Amino acid sequence: MTQRKSQNLKIPYYVKQDFVSNFAGDLRRIERQVEEEFVSNLRQNCWRERSYKENMLWRARNYADAALYERAQSMETPSCDQLQNLYK
Repeated sequence: MTQRKSQNLKIPYYVKQDFVSNFAGDLRRIERQVEEEFVSNLRQNCWRERSYKENMLWRARNYADAALYERAQSMETPSCDQLQNLYK
């Protein structure tokens, strides 16, 4: 396998060793699909991370659990961060 990166967002993807010599299609179309799928997955994961964090915050407020609130506040959302960095 050979690693390539999409031109626009620099998303890594992998192809067979002989991909360049055997591929006769539109490389930009494939890279757009790679980027769209990558961004779609990031958005879904970001939504899950934020939902989980909001749920923890809600529970902490309702049960007056300061430790849970602190843990929820400090919870990271790596997919959201990565998504935000992609569009900088």
